[in-house]
Amino acid sequence: MPALILYCNYMKHNKKTRVTLEDKILIINGDRIRLDSITEIIITATYQHFSGHKGATSLPYNDYFYYVKFSTIEGKDFYLTSVLGYDLDKELKEHYPELAFRYHTRSFPAIPKGS
Repeated sequence: MPALILYCNYMKHNKKTRVTLEDKILIINGDRIRLDSITEIIITATYQHFSGHKGATSLPYNDYFYYVKFSTIEGKDFYLTSVLGYDLDKELKEHYPELAFRYHTRSFPAIPKGS
């Protein structure tokens, strides 16, 4: 049941989301976000996702569900979730090594209501 709740929560935000990674610009559904306008990037996931720990003690959603929140100087927040791709966080860090990513550990990484 927790995995279904997270899946529905993530689909609410990314059901029809299109993302394009360019050199100095991130395009999310037609919004062109200049890298220098990004004030904060937070990856929210479980401890297991960040540590790579898997096994019998892990819950089914521990490694697979996470989201990345981008905040801009204009006051806009953009959420990209793991339903867009399991390695999305790794791809973003690889494509934009100059950006600083913060990590937020949560046992149930749902995107807050009203976001």
